[in-house]
Amino acid sequence: MTTGKTTNIKSLLRDECLPALNQSAAYFSMADVRAWLQQRGVACPPPVLRDYLSQFMRSRLIHDAGRGWYSRIASPRVLNAKPVARLARQVEQAFPLLDFACWSTEQVRSFGHLLLARFVAFIHTERDALASVADRLEMPATTSTSTHAERQPASSPSASARWSSAPGRRPSRAMATW
Repeated sequence: MTTGKTTNIKSLLRDECLPALNQSAAYFSMADVRAWLQQRGVACPPPVLRDYLSQFMRSRLIHDAGRGWYSRIASPRVLNAKPVARLARQVEQAFPLLDFACWSTEQVRSFGHLLLARFVAFIHTERDALASVADRLEMPATTSTSTHAERQPASSPSASARWSSAPGRRPSRAMATW
């Protein structure tokens, strides 16, 4: 809203910018907001913009989507943790101080257009720990509750078949099918 030579940035954001961005996409970033303002020739210092966006989140006009992203969607999608529970438990027991995240294509299968016959589990962690985590997951299990496939050595065909890869190539150790 322009009054003379001054622009009320907060009302411009509330009444024009955020509704336009919410209508164009479910998610938008702070860079999108800055670009929208720049297209209209409005300058807004980054601390002021962050403050206004925080106020809009508190008033539930927009919602936090994490890492500088915002959304019109109020409640985040919660994925079922059961498909990766065993894998996460194994990594947690082997590396109790390691920060990591696990997810599986089985958790997002309802969002896909194709049905998957096999699911892939991913572990996201710091680069230095990936080799150790992969080696630990390839090791045979020593507990009596493990399955036959888990107790076989990593060089056996059934154990190495668990790792997804292209035909004729050594599989990537960062991605395992379960």
